[in-house]
Formats: sequence, structure tokens, C-alpha cells
Amino acid sequence: MANSNNGVMISGLLAAGESALTQLTSRLLNNEAFIKGMQEAVASALESKGRWDRRMQFALSQFNITTAEDLRRVRDKLDDLEEAVDALAEKVDLLSRRLMDVQPAGGKADAGEAVRLSEKAERMAVAAEQKAEELLITVDELSRRVRALEKEVREPPVAGG
Repeated sequence: MANSNNGVMISGLLAAGESALTQLTSRLLNNEAFIKGMQEAVASALESKGRWDRRMQFALSQFNITTAEDLRRVRDKLDDLEEAVDALAEKVDLLSRRLMDVQPAGGKADAGEAVRLSEKAERMAVAAEQKAEELLITVDELSRRVRALEKEVREPPVAGG
């Protein structure tokens, strides 16, 4: 019977504690000064984190350590470069097609001159496409390196391993 009384007493204490906690929570959430204080504390914590992040960025830059922000900027530049190479390839292709359609000077269709211009345009187009392909390969390799560095920044290597 003692166990039954203990169980009832514990249940009563738990209920009373839960009721008191509910009342306290309700009072705090209805207290404008408390809410304002909590908002200020959260804002202050976020501001402190921002200052910490900026100071860490500066400290790491002083030691010439690559940061995630550095890698993001490099990735953005690589994306811009890849877009520029793609645009260049499109322009080369357009120029190549235009050169193929060019008539020799004077408007007369000199077959030999047209063939020479056409061959020259084709050589220029091939050379430009090769350069564009080399640039894309370079951009891809740089992107792979940046991804590896990003992974290293997120998951630094374990010492001795």
C-alpha cells in the first residue's frame, strides 16, 4: 500500500510541477520585457557570431589559409569563366558560318578564292574550338580542385591519419 501512496504522491508532485511550469511559461511569454530581453539576447548573439566569423576570416587570411568563402568566390569566378568560354564558342561558331558564306571581293564568285576563304575560316574555327575546349578542360580541372578544397575545409584531415 505504501507503493500506491508513493505513486499517487509522485503523480501529484509531477502534476503540480507541470502546472507551475505552464503558469511560469505563460507569464514569461506574456511579459513584454521578457520577450524584448530574449529578442535582444538573440540579436546580440547573432551579431557576436557575425563579428567572430569576420575576425576568423581575417585571421585565416593572414595565415594564407583557404576558407569556405574563398572557395565560394573561386567557384563563382570559375562559373563566370565557363559562361564566357561557352559564349566565345558560340561566337566562334557564328563567325565561322559567316566566313563560309563570304563572297570574294567585287562580288564575283571566284571559285579558288571562295575555297581559300572557306578553308581559312574552317582552320580558324577549328583552332578557336580547340582553344575553347582547352579552356573548358582547365575550368573543369579547377572546379574539381575547388570541390576537393571545399571538402577539405568542411572535413579537415585527421592528424596522423
